[in-house]
Amino acid sequence: MNRIERFIEVLESKKLDGFLVTSNLDFRYLSHFSGSAGYLWISPKRCVFITDFRYETQAHQEVGDKAEI
Repeated sequence: MNRIERFIEVLESKKLDGFLVTSNLDFRYLSHFSGSAGYLWISPKRCVFITDFRYETQAHQEVGDKAEI
């Protein structure tokens, strides 16, 4: 079980619909993305990593299948 899956378990236990991660330290911990610009939306139904075009290749390499990009 990866960090995002554990985070989703916490969301479900707290009955939260989702969580937007905006801190680069936090989205780095959860998704392994080392860039400086991004957001990570986590919900029980969907996990999406959002960044700008400068990090497109890096995001695919580092985030991989942990989240939609």
